[in-house]
Amino acid sequence: FEFDREYIRLAIYRPFYRQYLYAHHPFLHRPAIMDRYFPHQDTENLCICVSGIGVTKPFSCILTDTLPDLELIGKSQCFPLYWYEENKQEQESDLFGNANASRYKRRDGVTDWMLREVRSRFSGARSLTKEDIFYYVYGLLHSTDYRERFADDLRKSLPRIPIVERVEDFMAFSQAGRALAAL
Repeated sequence: FEFDREYIRLAIYRPFYRQYLYAHHPFLHRPAIMDRYFPHQDTENLCICVSGIGVTKPFSCILTDTLPDLELIGKSQCFPLYWYEENKQEQESDLFGNANASRYKRRDGVTDWMLREVRSRFSGARSLTKEDIFYYVYGLLHSTDYRERFADDLRKSLPRIPIVERVEDFMAFSQAGRALAAL
């Protein structure tokens, strides 16, 4: 294989420790989510990474905007704001030879079902978006009450996300998640 600069990617190896990765598939043992969450180096995305099941350390989570390592916080499981599907159809070109369609189609990480559930819980609150739900989850995962109440479950399984009763509480968690993400 020949060295190609296009495969150099910024990645997060451990919390708050970014480094460059040579992300050429023949050299990666398990590329895993790379192509689905960060298909190219300019992809803008966010991933909530939670510590894995059976880890001896307490539950933790972190948000990243770069390619995460599997061991970021202990056998991490990552949940993206978006995921990308490769467009395998033949690319059409315009008059000047530019491709009309993107090579990747962006999909939402938060499902339509979840959006309907949240909106119906709050009397059809149409202004709530999938992004609000994503940040709600991140804010809730940092809640001390949530972590204490579900401590036993968080050691054995992936986090379960309850929907709070009041829209004001939902928005407070969502705003807290946004504020944490900005850090």
